[in-house]
Amino acid sequence: MVTQIKIDAEIHDVELQIQRKELEGLLQPIVDQTIQQLNQIMQRNKLVAKDINEILLVGGSTYIPLVKQELKATGIAVNTKLDPTTAVAVGAAYYAANKFYRTVKPEMSELSLEDILHEKGAPEEAIKTSLELSLSYSKMSKDVEEVLIAKVTGDVDGHSYRIMRSDGGLIPELWRLNKNLPNFYH
Repeated sequence: MVTQIKIDAEIHDVELQIQRKELEGLLQPIVDQTIQQLNQIMQRNKLVAKDINEILLVGGSTYIPLVKQELKATGIAVNTKLDPTTAVAVGAAYYAANKFYRTVKPEMSELSLEDILHEKGAPEEAIKTSLELSLSYSKMSKDVEEVLIAKVTGDVDGHSYRIMRSDGGLIPELWRLNKNLPNFYH
């Protein structure tokens, strides 16, 4: 069996044909090292093959039959159901979507909610409230817009909120406050 390999280089692209046995001969030391590392990790954690449900293959090199063959020889089931070229990207998207958001500590804020309300000229009865607002924010990208998660505790009946744009303008909708503010994507 012959494998055709295309190598994109800075100056010249190279295309060559190689016999499968030759390719496997070149890869065998790297695959052996991977299996050795797997065995060391299992020994260090006092695990045997039956303690591990499966090995999930990701990355383009998992298309190489030798890799699957050697991993199966460990006695651990090998999962080949996912597309190995997109599995990492999909996993990263799941992680980002479910990332733990930490609550902003009060000492990190320059102004309290009461200070902000005073500054904006809010009536005194609006400032004196039993509501507590916890905000969570974690910078996840270089985008201008990010996710802010808010949790409100206390008596929310009769209270509303409005979102202010970065230019100081208000988004016209006024939303009734509830314990968990809904997600908005503007």
